Amino acid sequence: MRDNDSDMTGQQYTLELLQRNPRQCHEMLRMTRESFVRLCALFRVQYSLKDSKHVSVEEKMAMFLMIIDEVEANGTASDREYMTRLRDEIAEQLMQNMES
Repeated sequence: MRDNDSDMTGQQYTLELLQRNPRQCHEMLRMTRESFVRLCALFRVQYSLKDSKHVSVEEKMAMFLMIIDEVEANGTASDREYMTRLRDEIAEQLMQNMES
């Protein structure tokens, strides 16, 4: 996760993350850069997710994915189980929508 003492904004951090070594991007977001970009585009088009005044769709999505990862790594057993089921359910629905 992002260091809270960083001088970078969330948007700057997200852009840097996407431009890093592909392996680092995959470790943080649990998907390739290309998959992340497609996921954000899908949410923009099909689900009308929009940039807010201070937070881009990409930053929102990165924060969401990092929070899930953090809970799975450090949460209680029931938190981890719930987040895994939630992540899998969302991924399944996204794949179905992408195939349509």
